[in-house]
Formats: sequence, C-alpha cells, structure tokens
Amino acid sequence: MNTVLPLVRLKGEPASLPAADLALDPHMAIYGHSSLLLRHVYDIDSALHYLGHRIVRHPRELRSHVQRIMLLIRQEDGASLYGAMVDLLITLGDKGLGLKQRMLALATPLLNRTSLAFLQRHLETGIRACDPAVARVRSSLLRAGFCGTDQLVVRHRTQADAPERTPLDEARELIEYGQLEQALETLENALLINPDQPEVAGELLDLYTRMGELDRLEAMREQMLINFGRAPEAWSVASH
Repeated sequence: MNTVLPLVRLKGEPASLPAADLALDPHMAIYGHSSLLLRHVYDIDSALHYLGHRIVRHPRELRSHVQRIMLLIRQEDGASLYGAMVDLLITLGDKGLGLKQRMLALATPLLNRTSLAFLQRHLETGIRACDPAVARVRSSLLRAGFCGTDQLVVRHRTQADAPERTPLDEARELIEYGQLEQALETLENALLINPDQPEVAGELLDLYTRMGELDRLEAMREQMLINFGRAPEAWSVASH
C-alpha cells in the first residue's frame, strides 16, 4: 500500500501512514492555528503553497505573511524568502516598522548582499508593488507591472468626505455580522502594525475570550513581546 508523510504527525503515530487512512490538508493544519512558527507542519511545500494562496486572496493578513517567512527560514530557501520579505514590505508600506525589522533580522543570514541592502533601504517607506526593482522577483506574489491609473477623472477627498475607517471600526462591523475570524485577523494585524492601541487590544482580548482562543491569545502576546518588547498587561492574566 502506498504511504504518504502526513502534514501533521500526531504523538505516538509512525513516521508514515496509509494514504487512505489519513487525509490532512494545509487548511486543516494552518487555518486559525495559534502558532506563527508552525512547528507542527511537516509538509512545508504544501504549507507554503496554501499560505501563498491566502496571501494573494488576503494580502493584509499579516499572520500568513509571518508564517510564510518563518517556514522559508526553516527551509533555508533564501531566494523565496526574499520574495516573501518583498511581499511583507508591499503590504505594510510605511507602517509596522517593528514587525519589518524583526522579520528582516531573522531573514538576514539567508539573504545575499544585494537583496538585503534593497530591503534595508525600503524598511521605513515600504515597497510599491510596481517598483521596477521587484518586477522580476518571481518569488514575490504581490508584485505588479503597472502603477498608473486607467481613470480619466480622479475624485479628490474633500473635508465633507467621511473620515477613513479604522481597523477597530472594520472589526466591530465584522463582529456585528458574525464574521468573528475575520474580525480577529483585522485586530491582530492592527496591533502588529502599532502596539499602542489600547482599544484594539481590549476588543481583541474580548474576542479571544468569547471564541475560547486562549492559545491564540498567548501566541499573539509572545509575538508582541518579540516584536516590541511589551504586550498589554491584561493579556497576561487572561492567558493563564
């Protein structure tokens, strides 16, 4: 009987299992998982393929970006890692400097001098998707070849226009419609960009508690300690 190596190996199971007896796909192993390191993932290629699809569909989902970068570091794939870092800088733009610095520090040993220098120059400003310098970076999923506009008339914002919606506004609307997972990701992304948002931290804690996601709360708290050296004090009590 043909055997396959499962994406996730359960404690006490043999190294190989009958293909007909176990069908674990990347979605089951990764989606909503609290760990950013994904140490439980064995089939890294399948996991990277899945994360790539998520990033293309949801480019602002920072958890997927971080998980992809960490898997590529584990795989020691410097070429693909460069593309993943480019995608992170495209997504964050001039926001989330702490997260960008932390990810680049981890990626540095696997990057060549040219790639590293380019990322360092763009850490604060971010990268435009249509920057000619990344047009040929095949491992980047978010690069684009055109940055212009096909609009004949561009309407400029006036004082009468409604103010820009905040991530907290978006999350509360998602919660109202029962889209709790999307609300969770929106709030997590907002805190990974700027940790000094007590209202966002409070809303996120309430959502973690309501959904019973205490493991995910602890993982997010640890990630903030790594990135910023601090996390909301109330989270320490709630996660224990």
